[in-house]
Amino acid sequence: MVTRPRRERWRFACAVIAILLAGTPAAALDFPERSSSVVDDGGHLGGATNRLAGKIADFEARTGLEMAVAMIESLQGTSLEEFSAQLARHWKMGAHSVLLVAGPIDDTKATLVVGDGLKGHLTEALVARIRDGQINPRLADAGKIPAITRGVDDLIRVLTAPGGSHLTLIDRLTPDLAQDLLKECPATRSSRPESCFPISS
Repeated sequence: MVTRPRRERWRFACAVIAILLAGTPAAALDFPERSSSVVDDGGHLGGATNRLAGKIADFEARTGLEMAVAMIESLQGTSLEEFSAQLARHWKMGAHSVLLVAGPIDDTKATLVVGDGLKGHLTEALVARIRDGQINPRLADAGKIPAITRGVDDLIRVLTAPGGSHLTLIDRLTPDLAQDLLKECPATRSSRPESCFPISS
């Protein structure tokens, strides 16, 4: 039988160990360098990398918003959500930004990190719809190129509206408008995502 003094010493030792472990910093994550708006060191997107980067550059130039895509080779023991949040901080993504992160090649999940300035437009419900309803099913069935392309196109659709020769941030995104914007582009439309907007009179 453990006597009371020994039991108290054991509890004290456990408390000390817990404090020491809590004070030990977690191993620093090794993040990819942000060499472009689309970072794909593993080459999973192939020729689509340049097409997506061009589409994002056009979107950024005409809106002043910020978008990036990261294809991650390893989560280094963290969750996709935690890795992505830290990556957004490491890349110094601004308040009016969105970061699309896809996990390792054997994973079929992606996530979105939305800057505080865009959370009124990209609500949690809308983010979940794009992520879980559009990107992740394509990661599982069609592969990374269709999934990431659809994700980028959907983000551009729900964040912008046509305004003359440039795009403008949608002032108020209603559920009905979001549903219209997330529809597939008709085959007769241009490949530019903003051309998929319903035409208003």
